[in-house]
Amino acid sequence: MILLVIWAVWERRIDSPIIDLKVILRREVWPAFIVCALTSFVGLSAVLTASQYLQTPEKVGYGFGMTPLMVGLYFLPLGMMMAFGGMIMRPIIGRFGVRAVSALGGLVTMLTFGWFSMTDEASWKFLVMLFFLGTAYALTVTAGASAYLRASRPGETGMVSGAARIVASALGAIGPAIVTALLTASFIPKTKVPEGNNYDNAWMFFALCGAIVMVISFLIRQSAVRNDLAPNTVQEV
Repeated sequence: MILLVIWAVWERRIDSPIIDLKVILRREVWPAFIVCALTSFVGLSAVLTASQYLQTPEKVGYGFGMTPLMVGLYFLPLGMMMAFGGMIMRPIIGRFGVRAVSALGGLVTMLTFGWFSMTDEASWKFLVMLFFLGTAYALTVTAGASAYLRASRPGETGMVSGAARIVASALGAIGPAIVTALLTASFIPKTKVPEGNNYDNAWMFFALCGAIVMVISFLIRQSAVRNDLAPNTVQEV
């Protein structure tokens, strides 16, 4: 965190920054960055959590004792929606706008994990949960990317896209640590196996993240495509 602050000060002082923080701080950009990063964070963390639950032997009182191959098959709905869901979002974004579509993704995340945490786990429910997680990912990440790309001016697209990936990667790296802390809060007596209630806490945490995505989505300032030059663009005369 200290190095990040030093880097930010450095970037603000030099003439040709790798990432222009004045661009990132636009209302059209930074909320979109956060919703995309937080949604990616939930996706990665939920995959890790669901994978461990599905492979936990049933003799401990929960879990399904699945093989890695079976777990991979269960993740197919999620993978399909994450890979191809964005292709069907263009008309939806065009009709309702990036703000509403991004917020809808947060709402789907919140309701999906809220429902999942308050009901008994069943194998078919994991399929439903993973499908809706993929749907929420497609909604929010596609809308968020559309927002910051539309807000980028000529010459800024590569920088903005790269900065978005950096933010998503940094936040996604925290996911395993948070999930581990939640799952290892308590153990089944005389074992090193997490108690089943710890998973409910993880699902509720993901639901909370969905609520945060929904709120921040309404901070996105929708913009039309800009054709003017960026403030720091230098033209050769």
